[in-house]
Amino acid sequence: MKYSLPRPPGPEWDGHLLLLHGSEAERLSSLAAWICRGLDHGDKVVYAEVPRTAGESVLDSPDGCGVEFAAAVADGRLVALPLERFYSRGDQESVVDQALAEGFRSVRMATEASATFGTESWSAYLDIERTIDRLCRTRPVSALCQYAHAATAPATLRELVAVHRARLRHSALNMASDPRGLVLSGEIDCGNADAFAAALAIASACGERMLRLDLTALEFMDVTACRQLLHASHGFRQAGGHVILEAPRWMVSWTLRLLGIDQFAGIDLLGGEQ
Repeated sequence: MKYSLPRPPGPEWDGHLLLLHGSEAERLSSLAAWICRGLDHGDKVVYAEVPRTAGESVLDSPDGCGVEFAAAVADGRLVALPLERFYSRGDQESVVDQALAEGFRSVRMATEASATFGTESWSAYLDIERTIDRLCRTRPVSALCQYAHAATAPATLRELVAVHRARLRHSALNMASDPRGLVLSGEIDCGNADAFAAALAIASACGERMLRLDLTALEFMDVTACRQLLHASHGFRQAGGHVILEAPRWMVSWTLRLLGIDQFAGIDLLGGEQ
């Protein structure tokens, strides 16, 4: 069965992704797209969620886009686990081992991560995130970790962006790191500029002298986003680094030039629409 749910533009939904959602509706929509992608690819899909009564889980009811997951649940391709089991020490690896032993070639995991705050110390929780990141890098695993944006403090957000290696989904913005820097699509405004700044600060600390921001698919930047661009890259540029703003669309290029961003030391505007 082919699951045909619209996919958002931008970097693919694979690897270790941080989902910052602003509402339950946003979370469920992104989660449904993640599950559909896994089922389309033949993955074993595991979703760790807080206990819900019958009919309230995304797994046993239509997701709002007309997709019904009951058949995948019935034949074992899609399974829900209680959060306390998934976040037990070491159990993430056993979940992967079991799925691969069942004959699946790859595993897709989704966790309602914000719901676990307070059940573990922050250092222990980061250890779990690092375990998931290691599995995503070394085994055929992808993971979508869901966090309520409003409930995520700035210091916490930066650590989460770092452990997910700047692979981020937001209702308006998608980001992914690549060997040259960051690839961005969507919009950066006051609602997500903090996440953009965190990713930029982390990417600029990698030791390279040049950091490229691929703006080909970025449709909009506001004043807050431009301010964060300057602030987050300040130390990097002061140390001789260069931020290359590559191939911006007309509206983004116009905003950058209007605000004089390209006149700051260490920022270069390359190509794009005039």
